[in-house]
This record gives sequence, structure tokens and C-alpha cells, in this order.
Amino acid sequence: MTAEQHGRTSVLSETSVCSCCNENDDVEIPEENAVDLNEVCIDVPLPSPPIPHDVLHRKISPVSLNYVAEEEGPGTKKAEWMGKLDFLMSCMGYSVGLGNMWRFPYLVYKNGGAVFFVPYFIMLIFVGWPLFFLEMSLGQFSRCGSLNVWKACPLFEGIGYAMVAASLLITFYYNVLNGWVIMYLFDSFREEVSYRLCNLTWNTEHCFRKEDDDACIAENGTNVFYNQTCFEFVEADYLNITKELVNATHRVLPTEEYFKYNVLGLSDGIDHWGELRWQNVACLAASWSLTLIVYFTATFPYLVLLAFLIRGMMLEGALAGLKYYLVPDFKRLADPNMWIDAAGQVLFSLGVAFGGLMTLSSYNRFQNNCLRDALTIFCADTLTSFLSGCAIFAVLGFLSHESGEPIHDVVQAGSGLAFVAFPEAILRMPIPTFWSILFFFMLATLGADSVVAVLETVVIALAEKFPAIMPHRTSLLWGCCIVLFLLGLPMCTGAGLYWFTLLNDYGASWTVLVIALLENIAIVFVYGINRLCNDIEMMLGPTPWMRMSVYWKFCWLVSIPSLITGSMVFYWASYRRTLTEPSFPLWAEVVGWLIALIPVSMVPGTLIYRVIRRNQNMSVLECVKNLCQPADDWGPLFD
Repeated sequence: MTAEQHGRTSVLSETSVCSCCNENDDVEIPEENAVDLNEVCIDVPLPSPPIPHDVLHRKISPVSLNYVAEEEGPGTKKAEWMGKLDFLMSCMGYSVGLGNMWRFPYLVYKNGGAVFFVPYFIMLIFVGWPLFFLEMSLGQFSRCGSLNVWKACPLFEGIGYAMVAASLLITFYYNVLNGWVIMYLFDSFREEVSYRLCNLTWNTEHCFRKEDDDACIAENGTNVFYNQTCFEFVEADYLNITKELVNATHRVLPTEEYFKYNVLGLSDGIDHWGELRWQNVACLAASWSLTLIVYFTATFPYLVLLAFLIRGMMLEGALAGLKYYLVPDFKRLADPNMWIDAAGQVLFSLGVAFGGLMTLSSYNRFQNNCLRDALTIFCADTLTSFLSGCAIFAVLGFLSHESGEPIHDVVQAGSGLAFVAFPEAILRMPIPTFWSILFFFMLATLGADSVVAVLETVVIALAEKFPAIMPHRTSLLWGCCIVLFLLGLPMCTGAGLYWFTLLNDYGASWTVLVIALLENIAIVFVYGINRLCNDIEMMLGPTPWMRMSVYWKFCWLVSIPSLITGSMVFYWASYRRTLTEPSFPLWAEVVGWLIALIPVSMVPGTLIYRVIRRNQNMSVLECVKNLCQPADDWGPLFD
């Protein structure tokens, strides 16, 4: 079906009113009541015929590849979600993850607190949500994954491959993060969690616990606690250990030292690899194993987050942390890196520009209200990020009050901020071992859910694009897991955190913005805004769509291209290195740029390939014009 055929019309199909009668029906229609069947078929679709038994009872699990439809041919139906809740829970598992509980608070902390919310909410409302709804609508309308959906505009088929590449790039380092979570989970089963102590082999003389200092002074008000030792006043005076010296000493929380020196074995820089840390390798393997067996849970994180938020609010100094989190310093709005971070986090958190939303929504019924679904998932994702930030900054306010240091200096763990703040909150909960197990188990399953959804997006997209590999999709899944596990091994060395930071800064920032911008251009300006709106109206009907049509058109035509382009121009025009010497030499930055260019290069690369393989009787210009038109088999697959 061509775009012109489905722009405002339908085709005679088994779901149209024309199929309600057949050649054997003995039906007489009076001449005065005769109607144009084409018009009836257009506007009055009948309910779908019964779904075949094998499809109706095919459980579409967000953690199993068994729901991929068999190779479709004439008369076949694509598998569908058994219920609305299956789809919503799967989308929440895809969108809501460690990016909300780890990456969002880290970026707020990195960019000066509450001022980060200004570009974040601008990008969220005028870029993130419109693109989120756009992808969900495309997937549901076409019933195609992230590769086949570009039959709508074959010129930009490379965007689908860019989405697959970006998904694989994110997944292999994302699961390293989940490996760290599993290491914390294992430690939680100890009688006393290790990240509470300062007397273990990895601790330094700077490790400081407030309860040790309080206990020392409680023995005698003149005592001095220094270098994990309680000195009487006379002894301290003899050793020239004064309170001024103690107060000037850099103090490091045991949770921070546990993360840096036990979990990471942190080296001096990205070029100092050290040995392969086998405990990290084992946890990374456990993380990939969990990816293959875990089943989705969606409401669990909110209950745990609520408990941590309540406990954090009860800590002394929590209000100062929340003030830092919620009261902006507008002077920092001129920082271009903050705008790129905000836009990148919006897309990363919602899962936009990775192809997963298209794939998941392609299993919806044609007339499903995807607008309502998009709003539900959007709100859940935003709420998770906000609550995570509240919980973390309440603890940071407490740590600032306890240490006497300003909030922006109280933790130096960088992208590992959540691995310091949340354990500190756990240590102040009743029965900390129980809460530690609960929290890190929740994080592990949350991370695995997101990885599963991304992996299935990749495998399903490839299986739909290349039907020959569909019978081998399970092998493809295992192959992806093994290869990505091997790629994650460098992050199990002493330089692991540096490589992780490099991938996080370059792989999930402007790269995703470029893909999102190209996606918007391809659908809105090449495929056509009117054609897109007609497609959505065909699915949703005029009433819910028309209420917000002006907003959607403004965002797709104006705000998305202008905000993304403006942010990237602003960023590159005032570019400065954010990962600096000595930890990140110049070659590391070059590697980061090359990694970031891999997904983006798929777009021009695929276009060049299609032009080279064109019919030789066709000029390059004619080929490009032809590729701007929807493919002959583009169009909706009706229920």
C-alpha cells in the first residue's frame, strides 16, 4: 500500500465492512438504500475477525524472544500483546531504569543542582515527549520494528541501523553498571556491610566515620580522633596532632572508598589498566545471566524509592540538600554542556532514538490509544527521575551537614554518585542489611529489565529486516550477550571507571541528539507532517488527536529541530574538553569521538550504499527522489 492510498483511505481488507459479505451470501439491497462500498470501507471499519488460537494465547513477555511473529505473508497476523498492562509494563521496563536512579541525579549534581531543571524540562516538554509519541505512533501504525519502519522514508533507512548501533553501544557499558550493583548485592548478605567500615584492606588513612569520632570524644571530651585512631590530649599534643590539623585533613566517606577502591580498584588514569579484576568479571557475567532469566517488575522501585525518600527527609541537613536540588542558580544557564546533558538525559531516560518504542508499540492493536499510553509512561519516567533526585540530595544535604563541606564538594565519586549516596542512606535505615539487600536487588532487576528490552529491540528489528535469521533469533540473542560481555571486560580493570565515563559522556549525549534530529526531519519534513497527522488520526480518531494537534505540530515543526540544533551549535561553538588530563589524555578523547560517530555514520553510509546499488538506468538525483517516497509495501497492518 502506498502512502497516497492510506493517507485518507483504507484498502479492502478482512477488517473492512466489505468483508462482511461474500459471494455466497444471498443478500438483496434495495436500490434506494444502496451505498458506495468504497466509502463504507473507508469510514466504517468492522471489528476484527477472531485472532487465531496460536496467536491469541502467545504470551508476549518483555523478557522472551518467543513473541516475535513468524515471517509474515498474506493473510497472516502479527502477534499482539495479550492485554494493555503487558505493553505498559514493558514500556516502563524499557524507559524506567538505572538511567533515572543513577544518571539523572549525577547530571543534576554535575551541573550545579536545581538550575539543571530549566533546560531539562524545556527539553522534556518540547523535545522528549513529542518524539516519544512520534516513535510510538509510527510503530503502532506500521506494525514494524526500528528497521522496517523506515519503509516510510527509505532515504533515511540508515537511522534504523543507527538506532540498533546506539542500542548496542549503550547496552554493553550499561550492564557493567549493573555488575557493580550485583557486587553491592552480594556484599549486602554479610553480617555487617563492608561499605560501612574504615578498617578494611582497601581503606586509606583519609577514611572517616562520624560515629568513630563521636565515640572517641564521648570517652573524653579532650580526645582527638585522627587517622582512624583515638588519641588522648597529651599524646595528641606530643605528636603535634591539633584539632586544626584534623579539621584540615581531607576526609573520605567509607562508602566512597568502598566504591572507588574495592568495587572499581580505581587506577590513576584511563591508560593505567592494571590487572583484570576477576570479581568484577564474575559480577558482569552474573549481570548478563540475570538479563537472560529475569522477569519484569515495574512498581517495586517506587515503593523502595518512597522509603528512602522518607528516611532521607528525616536526616539532619536534608532540607539544605533539597534546596540545592530545587532552587536554581541561573548564572549557570550559559553553560552549553548543561543543555547537551539535559537533552541527552531526556532522550536516554525515555528511550527515544534507540528504536525500542517502535518495536514495542508495533505489537499494539491498530486503534490502541497510544497517546494515552505515551502520557502514562512519560509521567512515570519523569516521576522516577525526580524522586530519585530528591532521595539522593536529601542524603547529600545530611552528609554536607555532618562533614562541614559544601554540598558540591561532599562527594567526589563522579558518575558513581548514587553508589555513595544511597549506601549512606541505607546505613541510617533500621535493619540496614535488609534494606541493602532489598535496594540492590531492586536495582539489579531494574537494570536487567532495561537491558532485556534494548536487546530484544535489536534482535527483533534484525529478525524482521532479515527474515532468514528469524529461526535463529535465540542464538542471535546469546551471541549478542557474549560479544557485549567480552566488550565490557576492559571496564573490569582499574581503568574501568574511566572507560565507563568516556562511553557515558560520548555515547549517550550528542550522538543520540543527532539520531533524534534526523528522525524528526525524515518523518516530519520528508515523509510529511500532513501524512503523519492523517496516519495518527486514522488510529486514534479525530477527538483525542485534535485536542493537542497544535502542540504536536509546533513541537515537530519548530521546537525539536530548533532546540536540538541550537544546543549542538552552542555546544560545538564553545567546545572545551570536559574529560581532562591526567586521567584522560588526548587520545582518550579521540577514541570517545570515534565511538560516538559509529552510530551516526550508519545514516550516510546506508544512503551511499543505496545510491551505489541503484538501477543504472536511474540518475543519482532520481534515485534520491525515489528514496524520499514511501516504499510500495509501506502502510498499516490492520487488526
